Amino acid sequence: MALGVSRRRLVASLLTDAMLLAMLGGIAAIVVAAAGAALMRDVLLQGAVWNGGVIDERTLAFIASAAILAGLFTGLVPAVVLLHRFDLSRAIGEGRQSGGVHRQRAISSLVVTQAALSGVLLIGASLFARSLANVRAVPLGVDMDHTLVVSLDHETLKMPLPRADALFAKLRAAVAQVPGIAGVAVAEGVPFSQWFLSTRLSVPGHSPDAPAIQRGAFIRAVTSSYFSTIGTRIVQGRAFAETDDRESGEQLAIISVEMATALSPDGAAVGRCVRLGADSMPCRRIVGVAENTQESALEPSTPESGYGDIVYVPLSQGRHTIGARTLIARAIVSPTDVIPAIRTAVQRVEPNMPLADVWSMQSRHEPELRPWRLGATMFGVFGSLALVLAALGLYSVIGYSVAQRAGEMGIRIALGARRRDILSLVGTQGAMLAGVGIAVATTSAAILAPLVQPLLFHTPARSVAVYALVGGVVVGVAIAASLIPAARAARIDPMSVIRSE
Repeated sequence: MALGVSRRRLVASLLTDAMLLAMLGGIAAIVVAAAGAALMRDVLLQGAVWNGGVIDERTLAFIASAAILAGLFTGLVPAVVLLHRFDLSRAIGEGRQSGGVHRQRAISSLVVTQAALSGVLLIGASLFARSLANVRAVPLGVDMDHTLVVSLDHETLKMPLPRADALFAKLRAAVAQVPGIAGVAVAEGVPFSQWFLSTRLSVPGHSPDAPAIQRGAFIRAVTSSYFSTIGTRIVQGRAFAETDDRESGEQLAIISVEMATALSPDGAAVGRCVRLGADSMPCRRIVGVAENTQESALEPSTPESGYGDIVYVPLSQGRHTIGARTLIARAIVSPTDVIPAIRTAVQRVEPNMPLADVWSMQSRHEPELRPWRLGATMFGVFGSLALVLAALGLYSVIGYSVAQRAGEMGIRIALGARRRDILSLVGTQGAMLAGVGIAVATTSAAILAPLVQPLLFHTPARSVAVYALVGGVVVGVAIAASLIPAARAARIDPMSVIRSE
C-alpha cells in the first residue's frame, strides 16, 4: 500500500487466492466422492436401490456453490479488516508484530471452533458405535448366520391338509439332500416373519385376571427338528421328539422363558398344564422351556411388547395354517452359496409351484443395523476429518505463535528456562485451545441430546464416558500437534534472537 497499490486491488488479490483454493477443494471433493461411491455402496448401503451415478448435475451445482461460498467467506473476512481496520502507519511502525494480538485471537477462535466441531462429530460417532454394539449384543435366540428360510406359495395349489403334509415331507427330504445343509424343519411362522397366531390362555392355579393370562400367547407349530435347525436352545426339559408329532398323541407344549417366568416364578414350569383357547380345551403338558427369541425386528421380547409369550406345539397339533408354513434349513457353509441348490430341489419336487423365495435370517436382520452402522461410519469419517483439520489448524497456530514470540522464548532461555519448560509452555497453549473446544463440544452435544436420543439404541445421549473419551482423544491430538512447534521453540538460540530484535 505504501508503494501505491490500492486497497481494491489488494482485496481482489485476497479474493482470488481464496477462490482458487476453494475451487481446488471442490475439485478434490468431486474426485473423493466419485472414488468413494463404490465403497459406500458395498460397505454401508448393501441392498439399497441406486438410480444413476453419484456425481450428477445437482451434485456438481451443490459442490460449486459450497466452494464459491467458502472462497467468498475466507476472502472477504481479511478484506473487511483491510478496508476498515488497517492502519498503514501503525503497520509500518510495528513491523511483523502488527495486529499480532488481534490476529492471534482470531486464529485461536477458529481453532477452537474446529476442535468443537470435531468433538461434536466424534461424540456422535461414539454414540452410534455404542448403539451398534448394543444392537449386535441383543440375544436373538436364533442362529442368524446359518439359518435359511424357504417361503413357498403353496396356497396357489389349493391343496388339502393331507397333501400339504405329504408335500412338505418330500420338500424336507429333498432340501436335506442339498450339500451344505445340516438340518431341515417345518414351522408355521418364523422369527422376523411378522406372522403371529395369538390365542387365549388358561392355566390351572392362575387367576384369569393375572397379567400373563390376560396377555395370551403366540402359537408356533413346529416339527421336532425346529429348535436344532434354527438354533434356539432348550434351557429346561426337552425338545419335541419325532414320536410327539402326532395329532392323536399326547398334547404337548414348549414355552418361552418369558412365559415360563410369568407362569412359574419358582422355575418349575416343566410338567405343568396349559390350555390354549377356551377352558374346555385339552390340557397340554409342558415338556420344555425354550430361550426367548426376537420376534419383530429389534423390538424387545418383553411383556410390554407382547412378543415374549410363545407356545410351541407339534406341527400336527397346530392350527393347520398352511399359508404360514415355511421350510427352515441350517447351512454349514455360507447360506448364499446353497440358495440356488435349494430352489432347484424345491422345483424338482413340485414343478407347478412358483419359484421359492429363499432368504437368510441375517439378510432380514442386517437392514435393522444399517442406521447405526451408517451413523457410526459417517460421523466417524467426518469427525476424523474434522479432527485432522483441527490438528493442522492448531499446528499452524502454535507455529505462528512461536514465530511471533521468538524474542520472548529467547529471553526466557537466556534467563535460565529449561527446554522442557519451553515445551510445557507451548504444549499447554495447544491443550488449552483444545480444552476450550471440547468444553464447547460437550455443551453443544448435551444441548442436542434430546434430538439425538430417539436415534440411539439403549445408549444415553448424555454419556459421560463418551464425552470423556472424545475429550481425551481431541486433547491428545492437540498436544501431539503442538510437539513440532514446541520442539522448534525449545531449540531457539537466544543470542541470535536478541541480536535480530
